[in-house]
Amino acid sequence: MDGNDILLIVNPIAGKGQSKTALFGVVSELCAGERAVTVRMTDAAGSAKKLAEKYGADYGTIACVGGDGTLSEVIAGVMLLPREKRPRIGYIPLGTTNDMASTFGISRVPEEAARTVLTGTPKSVDVGSLNGEYFGYVAAFGAFTEVSYATPQDMKKAFGHLAYVLEGAASVPNIKPYRVRIEHDGGETEGEFLYGGVTNSLSLGGLMKLAPDAVNLSDGEFELLLVRAPKTPIDLNKAVLGVLTQNYDGDEVMLLHTKKARFFFDRPAAWTRDGEAGGEFSEAEVENLCRAVDIIV
Repeated sequence: MDGNDILLIVNPIAGKGQSKTALFGVVSELCAGERAVTVRMTDAAGSAKKLAEKYGADYGTIACVGGDGTLSEVIAGVMLLPREKRPRIGYIPLGTTNDMASTFGISRVPEEAARTVLTGTPKSVDVGSLNGEYFGYVAAFGAFTEVSYATPQDMKKAFGHLAYVLEGAASVPNIKPYRVRIEHDGGETEGEFLYGGVTNSLSLGGLMKLAPDAVNLSDGEFELLLVRAPKTPIDLNKAVLGVLTQNYDGDEVMLLHTKKARFFFDRPAAWTRDGEAGGEFSEAEVENLCRAVDIIV
């Protein structure tokens, strides 16, 4: 196979099952570019990663049809290949939130996204590592982070993004802050935090947005977003307003930039990687791997 061949990895349950109906149009668009296209379906969590690792070096491009979780798995699989053998990655978003599509400006119309795979420009972007496991755009702990993987799949399929909002609202009474000490490039930060996210994205969970001038996807640094535990309802309102208005100057919300960060918790904290379960850790180390993969945008 040559560098023009495309491996298309399809998550058949993504987008309320829309990937199956969209597949013909996507393949037609890709074949119109006179490329050889091989289609492989995922059949379980982690299979996109395995497919990307097993076959990725034989193709010039891996394109995936699915949500951010599918893309995250493809990135993780590509990262297991030698740098010189890593294919370009194309994204045809059909998930529930599609944060990465929003960040890269990729159309949510499948045929248009497929054309981007053929005609777009490869952009070298950073990849993250959380205790040795790769992620594409966010590793996070605390409030609402469990919602994305705890929300039942049938609820996601039926209600889409609303399912996240409903599950998030239901989890409010159970939120307990973590006492954390964080070592980062700028020094050390300690306190009680409701939320902590190490990100390389403009959109988080489809709800939180970061200002475009605060984020560079290829600079070797993450944005470290921290929300302190409020002591009063007024503090809570300030924290929510700070996140919604992208105001990080107050005491309630902090935005730092760092290449590495180490977290030391008072109790094991559940993490997510790109919206999926990422494990529980009392200590966690996150590292930025600068310009590790090429995403077609």
